[in-house]
Amino acid sequence: MLTLAALWIVVSIVAIGVGSAVLRVITATACNRIADELFFAWWMGVAVLAWASFALANVTPLRDAMPWLTVASCVVAIWSLWHARNRWRALRPAAWILFVVLAVLLAERSVAVGNLEDTGGYHWSIIQWYESYGIPVGLGLFQWRLATHSAWLALTASLDIGILESRVATVANGLVFLGCLWFATVCALRWIRGCATFADRFIVAALAFLLQLIAKWEMRLSPSPDIPVLFLTVAVCWKMLSDAGEERASAPNIEAVAMLSIVAVTIKLNALPLALVCAALFWMRCDVTLRTRIIGTARLGVIALPLIVASWTSTGCLLFPVPLGCVDGPSAIGAAAVRQYAAIIGATARNDITFSLVVSLVALAYLWWMRRELPHRVVRGPVTIALAGIAFTAFVAPTTRFAIGYLTILPALGIAHAAGDTRFTAGASPRTLSTFRASVTLVLAIAIAVPLYKEFIYSSLRTRHFDSWAERKRGDTAIDAPNLQWWLIPNRIAYDGRYETARAVDFGYAVSPQMTCWNHPQPCASNPPLSALPDIRLRDPARGLAGGFVRTR
Repeated sequence: MLTLAALWIVVSIVAIGVGSAVLRVITATACNRIADELFFAWWMGVAVLAWASFALANVTPLRDAMPWLTVASCVVAIWSLWHARNRWRALRPAAWILFVVLAVLLAERSVAVGNLEDTGGYHWSIIQWYESYGIPVGLGLFQWRLATHSAWLALTASLDIGILESRVATVANGLVFLGCLWFATVCALRWIRGCATFADRFIVAALAFLLQLIAKWEMRLSPSPDIPVLFLTVAVCWKMLSDAGEERASAPNIEAVAMLSIVAVTIKLNALPLALVCAALFWMRCDVTLRTRIIGTARLGVIALPLIVASWTSTGCLLFPVPLGCVDGPSAIGAAAVRQYAAIIGATARNDITFSLVVSLVALAYLWWMRRELPHRVVRGPVTIALAGIAFTAFVAPTTRFAIGYLTILPALGIAHAAGDTRFTAGASPRTLSTFRASVTLVLAIAIAVPLYKEFIYSSLRTRHFDSWAERKRGDTAIDAPNLQWWLIPNRIAYDGRYETARAVDFGYAVSPQMTCWNHPQPCASNPPLSALPDIRLRDPARGLAGGFVRTR
């Protein structure tokens, strides 16, 4: 618990420094309120750390690169924080204390690793490959799922070292959950006091819904890349609304939002509509010269480059599992395999977005009805992102965990308008409004706290009798190792499932009959049918697994 809280606090401090440095380099205009600037700099810094880890994984094992990345990040952070020290000191001490308190409370509920199928099936295997081998050529031949690259998994891999090895599964998603919970609390207090902007009310509505939803998911206790993309989607929309409300929608600010959205694509491809809309808004600005557009586009291209290189290296496709731009070759998995994998993703989607889609359509109708009270320039970006994202996910994979970030935007915009100084609140006294807002905030807080209090997602664990607090904190005994020091350090992954052995042309590998490798040493195949096994061999036997794989026929 204490290690988790300390990690979140330290990484947040470094992220704020790194993010502030990036915003300084692109000359982005500072926010009027310190907490807003802190939140966006924090997001930018977390994104940069994830992206840098991913970029390094393309050229070297992260275990070798981690010391250099740590030193460089700390140097940049210290320099940036020192130059902006007077501005950060202006933030009330209560805000810093709130972050620390929330970190400890959330860490106590995040010690155990969630039994998420995707984490055991391939997320943790990807982390192991990044850490020990980087991204070998033809990795997709060994397992197609290992080619679903993510900067978020690279960030987790960069932390999986030393005494923390196999203990950092909950760090990355816990970090963004904590940061968003803190900022939602800050903005909710502004709303209660009657000084909230439209952007504040939007982020309270959006984050309150996402936080209570994610608190009920096993993904919160995993390194799943779905979580940061959901939060990033509404954070980008909040930034657009905040800039428009404070007349700060300058070209560097739009570029910063576009950069953040491109990083989101390197985390998970379902952020593609977000990135395309943000890039289009950057190009559509009338006050931007052609030279600035070209330089900005080049920067966005550099940010996307690690994902393209990783996909091309491991599969022979530009953006696996998108079946476009694929070539055939000895280390490529082939266009037919990509189409098959994409079809599996579409076929296994739950198609559970109908109700959320209806709510979004109702919210869109409300926004149209109130269009004269909402200037087009203010809501244009978020509405476009919502519509593009909903259309994309409905076509590709209509499932909540992919689409809910986009489906949250329109209802949150409607609530943000209705909760402001509108005809609905006319005639109410300030005291009545404050009491009402405090009551609504309390309900939202309970909605987030209840699933965290229950701790376990599955009823089988909730109803189990535990002989000690350490046993309770162990959680799922099939995944988590015993941990008497749960209050100090997170649980270690120790999957006790059965494995079989198999052999390719010139190397052996493990096979999991339960389709889950967890932290088994690589190479481990969780789903041999979705691969070119066993007809592959090492590309460079002298380098072993790090040299990659090629087909034998």
